[in-house]
Amino acid sequence: FRRVLFRSVSLRRQQERRWDEFVVGVHNKMAWTGAEMVLDRPGQVSPLLIHGPHGVGKTHLAVGLSQRLKQRYQYRRVLFTTGEQFTIEYSESARNGGFASFRKKYRDLEVLVIDDLQFCLGKTGTLVELRNTIEALIRDNRQIILVSDRSAHDLGGLGSDLNARIQGGMTCSIDPMDCQTRRALLERMCVKQSLSISEEVLDWVAEQCGGDARVLQGILHRLIAKQRIVGGSTLNRDDAISAISDIVRANRPIVRLGDIDKAVCDAFGLREDMLRTKIGRAHV
Repeated sequence: FRRVLFRSVSLRRQQERRWDEFVVGVHNKMAWTGAEMVLDRPGQVSPLLIHGPHGVGKTHLAVGLSQRLKQRYQYRRVLFTTGEQFTIEYSESARNGGFASFRKKYRDLEVLVIDDLQFCLGKTGTLVELRNTIEALIRDNRQIILVSDRSAHDLGGLGSDLNARIQGGMTCSIDPMDCQTRRALLERMCVKQSLSISEEVLDWVAEQCGGDARVLQGILHRLIAKQRIVGGSTLNRDDAISAISDIVRANRPIVRLGDIDKAVCDAFGLREDMLRTKIGRAHV
């Protein structure tokens, strides 16, 4: 039953995340560039580790990249799995003496994607098998894509050999979405769901809501429900804001020092580097 469930979840994830639907912004540009490098020369930048907090598009990019690799190079052996699923399969093979089939499944791949890599931390047997699997794939110039909620530095518990292998590939972080990316993503979601709301409302949500993609999806569902209630073809500003104001309040963007610097510079017409000089402080 667990295997059927994992396959169902894996298939759903792959269907929901497409390469051409990934929204590129300042917060994920390095990860996107790393993915493009993999796409240009599969196996040369391997493993590719994509890390960052939940809801920033790590899995979307990894799955979209694996699908693109499959299409461009006509790969037949592409597998998406999770750290949990890998651990369960390893444990079952250890109990049932099925190491041969387990290893053949993973070491005969052209592209391997492992999501939630951090789940493997502290599981000694799983980590040994994972290290050996990655070593075997790298020797055969195969492409490995790893996804984690923490950086390679914070994955030290994987063991020095495996951690060195990961850092010898390419590690890329995806940060929380900036306002421009939230705006683009929300607009794309609206088009996909045939929801018509004003540009003013899109701008307001993007500026006021610091949530991730999941929060934006929740906002979209609320807006669709509101449109059904009030009727009409386009939600006006007041109806839209009243429908989602509680979500927005709970997910306001965190104000960082850089945001304050930018606001001061915009208000006084200064360059940001002037704030870091004695002259700049005197002028301010």
